[in-house]
Amino acid sequence: MVEEGEFKKINGGTFKPKLSETDSYFNAFSKFVYAFSKDNYIITHLQICGKKVHDMIVSTNYKGLFSTLDQGKTEIGSFLGTINSEPANLINLHWNKIVEEIAKEGFK
Repeated sequence: MVEEGEFKKINGGTFKPKLSETDSYFNAFSKFVYAFSKDNYIITHLQICGKKVHDMIVSTNYKGLFSTLDQGKTEIGSFLGTINSEPANLINLHWNKIVEEIAKEGFK
């Protein structure tokens, strides 16, 4: 299958959060999943192409539970460390709203 559209990696690994609305939304989504799961799961390494999200990694405290790419606590700590060290306004645009409602709107 070939997907057409702009390809973009949002977060995970070594990344710097961006101020774009799309990046801000997905970083807030990752934090939302972590908080909603009571710190058990986080979704990172999101990649978008056009209006579709691909290749997400679910990380837990147990390394490799969902994927061999899941680095467990290391991945969670790395993601949260990067996000939490940046200015709050990077994710506040979406963090203070209900994430599911925003997701229904799709990309602008």
